[in-house]
Amino acid sequence: MQLCDYLQNNTDTVMITPRILYENGDEQFLPKRKPKLKYLLGGRIPFLSKFRREYTLQDKHFSEPEDIDFCTGCFFAIRTNCFINLNGFDRRFFMYFEDADLTLRAKQFGRVVFYPYCNVTHLWERASTKSIKYLLIHIWSMFKFFIKYLNK
Repeated sequence: MQLCDYLQNNTDTVMITPRILYENGDEQFLPKRKPKLKYLLGGRIPFLSKFRREYTLQDKHFSEPEDIDFCTGCFFAIRTNCFINLNGFDRRFFMYFEDADLTLRAKQFGRVVFYPYCNVTHLWERASTKSIKYLLIHIWSMFKFFIKYLNK
């Protein structure tokens, strides 16, 4: 309800996401910067882990609603008219990067905001770290995302 209230009172905001927590209450750090190859490698290659921290804004303390590059697909609210005008999700992205793509497109209609005053619990599976099938889907989606936004 808090996210809907924020959207109602801030008409320049089109998309919003809350703080996302693990089951144990630790933060998942899911408001992120726009994807770049160095950020994605940082999640898989230990000596590049500093880029993962940068990507997930782990060193930033959010004490009030703030604009972010993209909302996580696990939980967000988007204005219905914005979602309709965007024709929903891009069907090229079955899984992975669908959230980044939707957020980048939504930004043409207004602000995208991280709202730290409420939270949800997300049972994060990270399937692409456990299954070659999902790893390949993740890599394929990454290539499609970078090709789509190469000149943007």
